[in-house]
Amino acid sequence: FTDDLFNIAKPRPPWMGLLGPTIRAEVYDTVVVILKNMASHPVSLHAVGVSYWKASEGAGYEDQPSQKEKEDDKVIPGESHTYVWQVLKENAPMASDPPCLTYSYFSHVDLVKDLNSGLIGALLVCKEGSLARERTQDLPEFVLLFAVFDEGKSWHSETNESSYLASAQARREMHTVNGYINRSLP
Repeated sequence: FTDDLFNIAKPRPPWMGLLGPTIRAEVYDTVVVILKNMASHPVSLHAVGVSYWKASEGAGYEDQPSQKEKEDDKVIPGESHTYVWQVLKENAPMASDPPCLTYSYFSHVDLVKDLNSGLIGALLVCKEGSLARERTQDLPEFVLLFAVFDEGKSWHSETNESSYLASAQARREMHTVNGYINRSLP
């Protein structure tokens, strides 16, 4: 979004499909993401490929954190949470790697439902000095997620897992590229 009220969405190319915005960072950057939950169910942001403190982990599990450290685990509808991630030297691409490595971020409240609902995006961790000031690469960039999504296991399904039919005909699995099926990627 381009405004503090989350009213004006940033333009995005149609090929991105269901992917969230691509987040780009270089070594030694601090990434600050404000998640405003506009969904009808709790969501979170869990990042792979960066470092963070417990309050920005975005994944709930049985441990003994303070209440403040649990706020990131589940952001309820209408609420917001600020996630802070660090790109440390240990997270950096090696000398023999390309300028950026592709990782992901995703909601981790109910991992099966979250992923089957498309709550995922790309996180590029780049070598120092490889991104322009606007945090973009000089080369054209296309992020592709090849995935099988099962609508019957998403937040948007009328069917819950306990009544889900296992027969091949009843399954709603879709082989996709960025959520597009049947060669419909723009």
